[in-house]
Formats: sequence, structure tokens, C-alpha cells
Amino acid sequence: FSSSFVIEITRGSEVFTSSAVAIAKNVILTAAHCVDCADDIVVLVGDEYDHPETIRTVSRWSVHHEYNPSKSFYENDIAILYLDEDLPTFVNIEKLEEEVTLNGHSLIERIGFGGRSDHNIRTWVTPSFVGQSFNHKSLVFKDEFSVTGDSGGPIYTEENGQLKLVGLHSTLEGDYKTYAVNLSFYKNWIDFHMSMEVEEVV
Repeated sequence: FSSSFVIEITRGSEVFTSSAVAIAKNVILTAAHCVDCADDIVVLVGDEYDHPETIRTVSRWSVHHEYNPSKSFYENDIAILYLDEDLPTFVNIEKLEEEVTLNGHSLIERIGFGGRSDHNIRTWVTPSFVGQSFNHKSLVFKDEFSVTGDSGGPIYTEENGQLKLVGLHSTLEGDYKTYAVNLSFYKNWIDFHMSMEVEEVV
């Protein structure tokens, strides 16, 4: 799970923390609501917020153009972040799947850096899959352990002994119901932005 991180977001004089996941050596994904209207973002690589192994600065970021919190807290809740330098070589890079089928028996694993007992440490939990939203943009889970700061963290399913990245944790509704970004739905948007980044570098 070295591909997951805690990120620190500055807005004015306030600092917030959230979670994120690496999809390239210098590109990470998180929830749009975590970084919307941010002034600065840094990535703290390692297991704990208080003791990072290294730090990377986010040079720029793109929030999904259809993200609109006045209409929905969880639809299109995705942002892509570009780092000023590559991540360390020990960091795992996640692959985006074209499509992954989930059902009530799917083994789900979620990673987040939400604040627990006054610490932001990498935490692994196992929510259960409930279904998809009507437009397939979002995945719905029962998650008893979601806390503030988990947003943007990766959600995996296990298939044939392999973990596959399927979503990003977005929003808690009520006590247990959570929404997640369905990454296969946004793969074309992500691929487009990553191709633009390559063209700019070249």
C-alpha cells in the first residue's frame, strides 16, 4: 500500500489533510473537494503524517470540470495532481482498470489517512459493496470506519489474488453509507490529462 499518501492542503491560514493515491511516478489522484480552492498542496510520503519519509510539492492540479458541490458532494469528486519531482522508487504505482465488476460478495479494501486518536496514519479497512449510483459515476459502500481525512484514499477489490484499484473514497452520508468515485468511469478523463502532461514535458 505504498501507493497511498496523506496530502496537506493549505487554504488561506488553514491547513487540512486528506488522502491520495499514485497512478504515475509524478501523478496522484484525490477527491476534488479535498483540493478545490486550495492555495498550496504537499504530499507526505510514508506511513505517518507526523513522520514522513519524504515530501513532494504539488506543482499544479486539475479538478474535474463537472465537479459542483452545490449540486452533489460526491459526483465528479475527482482531481488529478502533478508533482514537482518524481516519487521515490519504493512507491508502488497503481494501474487504472478499464472496468471491474463488483457485487455483494466482492472483497473490498480501503486505505485512508483520516485522523484517528489524534494521528493521521495509513489505515486499512474493509467496507462492503452496496451498489452503484444510477449513472455509474459513483460506487456505494457500507463503511463503519470512515472519518474526516480519508477522502481521496484508494479503494481496491481483490480478483484472483490481485488487488485492483476501483475507486476513491469521497463522502460519508449518515453513519455508514459512503460514496466513492468509480475510477473506470473517469479513466478517459484521467488518460487525457496525463497525455497532456506528457506533451507539455516533451
